[in-house]
Amino acid sequence: MPKPLDPKCQLCSKLPTTQAKLLHGPQGDGCWNPRICHNRRSFYRHRSQKNSAELDSVTVEPPTTYFAVLYLYKEPGDKPLHAMSAELWLGQKPICRLEPIHCFGLTAGKIRAYTDQVLQAFAKSYGVSLYQYKDMFEISSSYCPVRPCPLNPRYFDEDYKLYRTTDGGNTWQHISGVLSPYDGFYFFDHSIGFVRGNGTGWYKTINGGTTWRNLSIGNDNSFRSSSVWFTNSKTGFMAGGWA
Repeated sequence: MPKPLDPKCQLCSKLPTTQAKLLHGPQGDGCWNPRICHNRRSFYRHRSQKNSAELDSVTVEPPTTYFAVLYLYKEPGDKPLHAMSAELWLGQKPICRLEPIHCFGLTAGKIRAYTDQVLQAFAKSYGVSLYQYKDMFEISSSYCPVRPCPLNPRYFDEDYKLYRTTDGGNTWQHISGVLSPYDGFYFFDHSIGFVRGNGTGWYKTINGGTTWRNLSIGNDNSFRSSSVWFTNSKTGFMAGGWA
């Protein structure tokens, strides 16, 4: 008799690998096994695609209710809260976000009062009634998105400066106008180039780095890219996500 399908694995197969590892790895429920999970996720994905191709589908609009969720950045167990953020959702999409903050020096009472204030602010902004958070998610402190952060000392701005040389490296001039820290460069020629800021956006120069212009990705500077590649001066590809 064939082994029944695992509903947990079915849900996991629909998640990006990084999110699956976060939820089910050491910082999550601990069930992630790299020796079997990659193949198992592939099996469930292909099975789902095959079943979808064989079955008719129907679309039913889900209820559009308001609800708030809380994100707590902390280590498992009885560890202090490192940082927090919150979102207001309408149906299947987030519509408002509290930017993450560090919780250093805040007592449990102050944190509770602050989360209540956030809930009230969501309710007032959208004219709805919110009495509690619908759900709370605990995320490892190593994924804290606040910058600068003591857990990520390389992000401290004062440690980073951008310099330019025009004589083969014999002398260097400091360049202002690009928010640090920097995490990568890509140049087509001696004039046109890009610099990637880790959490500070993308910048473009058309004069060899003398001046830089900030570029928005999808009208959102919180986009954090991991790599970029251009096939020519017009067409390129970028990998990354929103913080």
